[in-house]
Amino acid sequence: MANIVAKKTNKTMMLLSAIGILMVVDSHSGSPIGLLRETFPYDSFFMPLFIFVSGYFFNPDKIVSLTRYCSYKCVRLLWPYVKHNALVGMVFTLLMGLIGFSWYGSDSPTKFVTDMLSYGLVFDVTSPSWFIISLFSVVIVYALLKTVIKNNVFVGGG
Repeated sequence: MANIVAKKTNKTMMLLSAIGILMVVDSHSGSPIGLLRETFPYDSFFMPLFIFVSGYFFNPDKIVSLTRYCSYKCVRLLWPYVKHNALVGMVFTLLMGLIGFSWYGSDSPTKFVTDMLSYGLVFDVTSPSWFIISLFSVVIVYALLKTVIKNNVFVGGG
């Protein structure tokens, strides 16, 4: 019988994520509660919170090769995002051709790819996925910086 290793849960990060999720739902609902709204600009907090929680669990020891790490993140983050948007794009294109259904979409394949990889807004229905592009960018930039610092590669540094 295989040994089952129990994963430890970080309850603090779970609580922070839950608060962030509640704030997102509250912000996007018709009548927001305004949790902490008077303390700081409401929309400026919860999305950076998710990036902070992701970064908290970042393990720099996983970066054995920057190329392998970046391709791993492409497979885990970028590829599912691209597949999802392409699938939605095909369904919307089919609906437009069959019944004239139109919902915000890109005018050309080039604009579709540019919109998808730059700010994540291709279709209204997929607009929440903009966060994947932001998270991917932060993860890659952080990995680059961590590699530069680890290898002590600074201009004029020693």
